This record gives sequence, structure tokens and C-alpha cells, in this order.
Amino acid sequence: ERRRGHRAAAEHGGADGLSSDTVTGFYEDREGNFWVATPEGLDCFRDTRVISFSTREGLSKNAVTSVLAARDGTVWLGNAVLESLRADRSISLPANINFPGKQLTSMLEDSAGRLWMGVDNGLSVYETGRYLSVKGFKGAPIGVVLTLTEDRENNVWAETLGNPTRLLRIRDFTVQEEIPAPQIPRATSLVADSRDGIWLGLANGDLARYQQGKLETFPFKQNENSRVRQLAAMSDGSVLGATPSGLIGWQNGTLRTLTVQNGLP
Repeated sequence: ERRRGHRAAAEHGGADGLSSDTVTGFYEDREGNFWVATPEGLDCFRDTRVISFSTREGLSKNAVTSVLAARDGTVWLGNAVLESLRADRSISLPANINFPGKQLTSMLEDSAGRLWMGVDNGLSVYETGRYLSVKGFKGAPIGVVLTLTEDRENNVWAETLGNPTRLLRIRDFTVQEEIPAPQIPRATSLVADSRDGIWLGLANGDLARYQQGKLETFPFKQNENSRVRQLAAMSDGSVLGATPSGLIGWQNGTLRTLTVQNGLP
């Protein structure tokens, strides 16, 4: 139990991520970190400063659907319109003249620093104040873009909603390849492999790797509502996926799942 004055501020137990409900010792270090010893391990508490941004701080709406941290330190916000957050906490709307739609669904900063955006039922690229629309085959709309990534060969990949859903490979602002389901299962997240190809976080909670035109799927034991919401690829070739059932991982062909039993809150 954590107390402020004579009042309990918070209680922490095994259900909240503590390694055990039984506590055998405490220690506070010079940096203010609070260490708790239990029969099952050693836990650390520290105060993390969280800063919230909403209409009170200057956002146009409280409806942010996508966030991108760019390499120059700018944080781009898809908030019905395109907004940016700078290191000094200033909020601006630098790119909304001729904005190509009403709803941002996904964002990507490519290797050249350009901002790719799924907007409404299409895909646009923003660079130096101008928007370029990316069309599908024969000029057709691309569709609602769920997720974007760029591979090591500078192909941009997009997963789009439709009937069926499709995985698109884009180069030179032109769709070069469309791979429909079920040839490629529906993905809810994409990330480039550190060496070759891309990883797909699937809507059923599994992982898949697409390399050289071949798909390899890695199944995980998930509940029926699982989906891989976000992916992270490491420099050693391993990959992690965030799911409602825990954190899943692949490394050199070995599959693992981390849950509250491994210390996740």
C-alpha cells in the first residue's frame, strides 16, 4: 500500500503486476526509486511524469487516431486534421491547407523524411507543404489504410481494408503489387524486418513474415479476440507484437508469449 499522509494513495499486489502479494522488505535508493522484495522477486516503483495534451493544451479536438514521432523530434498527430507537437510543447497545424480528407488512419515517415498518411479512403504523401495522392491500379482508390511500413529496399507497404483486404507494395509513389486475401491473411500491423522483407501482425493474433514473395506464418495460442495491434523489429532479427493476450515474440524460430505470469502488469 502506498500512502500520502494518513491516506492510502494506491494499493499494489500480484493482480497489479507485483511479483507476489507477500512483501518481505523495502528500500528507497538515492534517485527516489522504491524497491520491494517479495518471495518471488524484486520489484521497482518510480514516479514517471506524464504530460497530457488535449484541447486545453491547444489540440483542435480530443480525437487522436494516429501518432508518429519523426526523426527531427516532431510528433505528428492525426486528429481529424494533421497537427504537430514540438519539443517546446507548442502545438501547430502546419499542413492543413488543401488537406486531402477528414480522417487520418495511419502514418509513416519514410527514409527521405516524407510523411505518408492514410486519409479517408486513400493514401497521400506530404512533403514541403504539398500533398501527393497515391492511386491504386488503373487509378482506383487505394482504400482505408490500416498500417504502413517501409522495407530496407525502400518499398512502402500498406495494408488496406476492402473486399478483400489487400497488402500493397508501393515504389516511386506507384502501386507495384497488390496481394489480396486469402493469399496474404489480414494484417493489423506491419513492420520492416531488419534484414529483408516485412513482418505482419495478423488479425487472428499470429505473426507472419513475407520475404522474396513467400509467406511464413508463426501461430500463437491466443483467445478468439486477439489481434496484433503493434509490432517492433529488433536489429538482431527478432520481433515483438502487442496483443490483448500478452506480448508475443519471435527470435531465431523460437516463439514466446509474455503475460502477467512473466511480470507484465
